[in-house]
Order: sequence, then structure tokens, then C-alpha cells
Amino acid sequence: MQEWRERLNGLSGEEIAHGLKNLPAGWPPTPMEFRELCQSVTAACHRPFDKSRALELKADKELAKAEKEKILSILKKGTQDE
Repeated sequence: MQEWRERLNGLSGEEIAHGLKNLPAGWPPTPMEFRELCQSVTAACHRPFDKSRALELKADKELAKAEKEKILSILKKGTQDE
């Protein structure tokens, strides 16, 4: 158990889940093999950005304007309290 604990130390939940979902059939991996399997996942922050979908999510200008006004109001109240 100690070896497994040491080998899995530092892995994220996403990485461990990936390792468990992709266990090869027919043989149990060693702790090091399992760690390598876990680390074969590409975290979302390291995946290439799909530029083709960039224009799908258009901003709601009215919502953005309303949120901006809320933020400005909060900031104005904060500076008046000082």
C-alpha cells in the first residue's frame, strides 16, 4: 500500500479517474504503470483551443451591460466608504 500511496501522490482526481477508466483488460498494472496511465490524460488547460467553436458563444450585450453597471455600482459604494 505504501508504494501505491507514494506513486499516486500528486495526481489529480481527473487523472486517477482517467487511469481507472482505461485499465487494460487481463492484467493489473504496477503502481508505476498505473501512474503513467493516469498521466496520459490531457488536462483541459492543456488541450488545444477549438477556434471553430469560438464564435458559437456570442455575448449577450444587454446582460453584459447590466453586469457592468452592477460592478460599477459596487465599486462606487466601496470608494464612498473609505
